[in-house]
Amino acid sequence: MSGYGMKGRREACVFHRGLCGVNQRVLNTCYHFFLDGFIEDMPNQISSVKEALDEGDSSLVQRPTHTIKGASGNVGATALQGAALQVEKAGKELDLANSALLIPKMDEQFEILKEAIARQGV
Repeated sequence: MSGYGMKGRREACVFHRGLCGVNQRVLNTCYHFFLDGFIEDMPNQISSVKEALDEGDSSLVQRPTHTIKGASGNVGATALQGAALQVEKAGKELDLANSALLIPKMDEQFEILKEAIARQGV
């Protein structure tokens, strides 16, 4: 392995050990901070997808759906992540009609997520 690869591994180990020592309350606060930002930004991202579909631009469909997919995975919203993946794949295949058909599923998964968060008081 190259020195760079080893250095990256060593830094990851140091980070991991440091993270293990972090107070659980601090981790929860950080998660809530990220989750709040996620919930606040998602409507804008979903609107960007819809606007790109209206413009008929598949590359513009892919960008926000990729962001939605990644951000959803980061907060553990796997159903929304899966819905975004389907829209992203359809965009990559230049199938804007299918992308448009899949948008309601993404909207639905976001609404389900918001309701679950509200019920759990997260």
